[in-house]
Amino acid sequence: HLTLDLLLKFLVQKGHNVSLVASTIIMGDEKPPYKIIQEKIEGGFIETVNQVEKILKKYEDNSDLYLIYGASLIGGAGKYKKNNGLKPVASYVNSYIPSLGIVKPDLQYLNIFKKVFSYLKFKIHFLKHLIWEKLFGLKLANLMDLIIFDSPSILKIYENFGYPKDKLVVEPELIDTEKIL
Repeated sequence: HLTLDLLLKFLVQKGHNVSLVASTIIMGDEKPPYKIIQEKIEGGFIETVNQVEKILKKYEDNSDLYLIYGASLIGGAGKYKKNNGLKPVASYVNSYIPSLGIVKPDLQYLNIFKKVFSYLKFKIHFLKHLIWEKLFGLKLANLMDLIIFDSPSILKIYENFGYPKDKLVVEPELIDTEKIL
């Protein structure tokens, strides 16, 4: 993620000691000026919540704050805070969670049986996430210190869903002008 890489480089330039804890690491040829720690996150969304909480607890003594990247990790960060996590946690969000119902399956090239099966599978997935988000996810999101969105339109969708208005801000994505120019 270019945006995350630029943000971490900016923090290093400002004199911060930065470590990136990541589940998936895709690196270019350039070695970044920050430390990279690989942690596996596997399973469905409930397993992800538990694993993210454990990872944040694991590195708590070596961190001043946490910035998690992505809406799917908010539950785990909120659970960390709920269970007496000591460090501030912010999330950078530039996509949608399944329970918002924004992303729909592309069924146009499937036969009728596969369309019905795929649609039902999608609806079950959507409802499962919606129930979890409404019962638990919003409570955990409310424990976050800050949730940063890259656009006002995405912020508004999350706000309308029920995310805590007082913790939502917009910061547009960073652009690497050095590479463009």
